[in-house]
Amino acid sequence: MINLLPLEIKKTLHTDYWHRIAIVVFFSLTCALATLLLLLGLIYFRLSQNTEVGSAENKGGEIATKEQLEKELKKSSEELALFSLTESGYFPTFLFNELTTGGGVYLGVTLTEFSYKENKSGSTVILSGKAKTREALISFLNHLRSKKIVVSVISPLSSLSKSVDIPFSATVNLISYGGT
Repeated sequence: MINLLPLEIKKTLHTDYWHRIAIVVFFSLTCALATLLLLLGLIYFRLSQNTEVGSAENKGGEIATKEQLEKELKKSSEELALFSLTESGYFPTFLFNELTTGGGVYLGVTLTEFSYKENKSGSTVILSGKAKTREALISFLNHLRSKKIVVSVISPLSSLSKSVDIPFSATVNLISYGGT
């Protein structure tokens, strides 16, 4: 192929080539930056929508009353208490794990309530739930009785009147932390 272009035009063609490449690179970077900024803006907007303003404002955006703040503080204190020692020296989360682990001894038992109470006579855990069969409930109650920290397990006889889908409750009295 014969090149009939004058030398001056050939020099500008070479410069135009690099000029076009620079424009394409600049445009690509600009698009990438715009996309990144748009994405970050959407993330920021989404996070600001999902983040609660705090307990000083209620859902209507109004300043909370003293009673609402006290209620929120009490709720937070109760949640923190789950991770602190009780007067008898137990962690409630430890008690839950201790009483409900046992290698499948009580398959078929679903707990719906776990409440912990301390009084002058000692610590008490109240468990409620549903057992699929009478045998599963008896196995679970025997499992509780076998724990070293348990003094006694009290469950009403009426819990054993049904043979399937048995709602139950059990009161578990615990030894003091010092004795095992």
